[in-house]
Amino acid sequence: MIGLIASAVGFAWSWVPSLWTDEVATLTAASMPWADLWSLLHHIDAVHGLYYAFAHVWLDAFGASAIALRLPSALAIGAAASGVYLLGRELAGHRTGLWAAVVLTALPRSTWAAVEGRSYALTILVGVWATYVLIRMLRHPSRAGWAVYCVAIVIGTVLNIYVVLLIPAHGVALILTRGRRDRFLRRWSVVAGVSGASTLPFLVYAAGQAGQLGEPTGGLFSTARQVIVNQYFLGQTPTLTTGRAVDAQLPLLAETWRPASIVLAVLSIALIATSAWLAGRKAGWRLGSDTARPWVWGLSLTVVPTVLVVAYALAISPSFYSPRYLAFTVVGLALLLGAALRTMGPRSVVMVVVLLGLLATPVYVSQRSAFAKSATDWSAASDYTEHRAKPGDGVYFTPRYDTGSIIVKRTSRSVAVAYPEAFSGLKDLTVVSTPERNHDLTGTSRRLEDSTAELERVTRVWVVARSDYDLTSDERTLERAGFAQASTWTGPLTTVIEFAR
Repeated sequence: MIGLIASAVGFAWSWVPSLWTDEVATLTAASMPWADLWSLLHHIDAVHGLYYAFAHVWLDAFGASAIALRLPSALAIGAAASGVYLLGRELAGHRTGLWAAVVLTALPRSTWAAVEGRSYALTILVGVWATYVLIRMLRHPSRAGWAVYCVAIVIGTVLNIYVVLLIPAHGVALILTRGRRDRFLRRWSVVAGVSGASTLPFLVYAAGQAGQLGEPTGGLFSTARQVIVNQYFLGQTPTLTTGRAVDAQLPLLAETWRPASIVLAVLSIALIATSAWLAGRKAGWRLGSDTARPWVWGLSLTVVPTVLVVAYALAISPSFYSPRYLAFTVVGLALLLGAALRTMGPRSVVMVVVLLGLLATPVYVSQRSAFAKSATDWSAASDYTEHRAKPGDGVYFTPRYDTGSIIVKRTSRSVAVAYPEAFSGLKDLTVVSTPERNHDLTGTSRRLEDSTAELERVTRVWVVARSDYDLTSDERTLERAGFAQASTWTGPLTTVIEFAR
C-alpha cells in the first residue's frame, strides 16, 4: 500500500509539464537503433548509457509519450517508499519506518524525480534498497546479501556516478555505530572495495568525456541556498523565466511556492535538530545505541555525499554540484524526519505533518504546471503548430544561439523530438544530418540563408525559435524569398511564427 500510494502521488498530473531538454536527450538516445546508441555512448553521455538502454526497451514497449517516459520514475519512487519503510522499521521500529515513507513520498525532491524522464528516481530506489540490504546484513549476514549489495552499488553508479558516494556514507555510519575494529566493518570494507573497483573503469571512461555536467551553480551563497533549500525542499532550481512562467499558470499560488519551500526547509531542519538533540540526551549521546541508529544513518546518508560533492565543486569544479545530482541522498533526510516525527506525541505529530504537508503542496503543484521544467513550453508550441500547419509546409528550427557558424549544432528542433506528431508531414528546411549519423544528441543544420533552394519548394514556413533569439536576419531571408508574416504564437521560452507567400 505504501508503494502504491507513493507511486500514485508521484504519477498524478505527470503528463501536464512539457517535456524539456534533458528528457528530449533521453528520447533521442532511446529512439536510436542499438548500434547507433552504442556509437553515441562512445562519444558522449556514457554516464547515462544504462538508463538510455532501459528507456530504449521501455519506450519500444509502451511508446514515447510523456506519460510513458515518466511512468518508470513514478514506479521507482513507489518502490523506494516501500524500501524506506522497511529501512526505518529495521533501524527504529514500525512508526519510524512509516513516517519516513510518508516523508519520502511528499518531499519535493521525490515528487520532482517522479515526473522526470531521467535516472534520478531510479538512483533514489537504488540508494534505499542498497542501504536496506546492508542494514539487514548486520543481523543476517550472508554471501548472497553481500553479492546483492555489491551489484546494487555497481548498478547505481552506472546509472549515476554520484551513487558511488553511498560507499563512504555507509562506511561513516558503520564506524560511528559499531567502531573501527568491528568484524562486520572489515567484511564490508572488502565488499565496498570490490564494488568501487568494479566501477572504476566506468568512472574513468565517463570522466574522459567532455560536457557531462551542467552549468556551474554559482558562488558560496548560491551553493548554500541550493543545498539547504533546493536539494530536498524545492526539487529543481527555477530560473527567473521558470518562476514567471509557473506563476502565470498558477495565479492562486503565484509567489507562494518559493517562500513555502524556504519555510519548509527551515522547519524541517529545526525539527530534525531539536528531536536529535532530545534523543541524544535521552540515550546519553552513545552513537552505538538503538536510539541513535536512525539519526546516525540518516545524517551519514544525507551529509557525507553532499559535503564531498560541494567541497569538490567549491575547490575545483563549480559545475560538479547540482541539487539533482544528489537526489539519491533523499533517503537520509526521510529517515531523519521519520525519526523526528516518531519522537512526538499523537496530537503534535498530526499538527506538524499537516503543517509540513501544507507547505509542500504549492511546491508540488508548481512542479506539475505546464511550464514547470525550466519554462519549457514545447507542448503548447507543438499544439499551436499541429492545429495550423498542413502537410507540405516548411518548418525552420532556428539556432538556439547565434554563433555565426555555417554549420549549426544546437537548434530548436528539440520540440519536434519531444512532440513529433505535430511536425509530421512538414519539410525540415535546414537539416543536414541526424543525431544517429553524427553519434550525438543534436545532429547538424545549415543556416536558413543557405537553404534558398528548399524555400522555393514551399509556400508556407513555420519558424520555431527561442523567444530571445534574434530573427532579424532570417526574416530578411524569408522576405527576399517572397514570404510575409501571417501569424505568431509566443510562450515563455518559444516563439512560433507563420510565414506565407
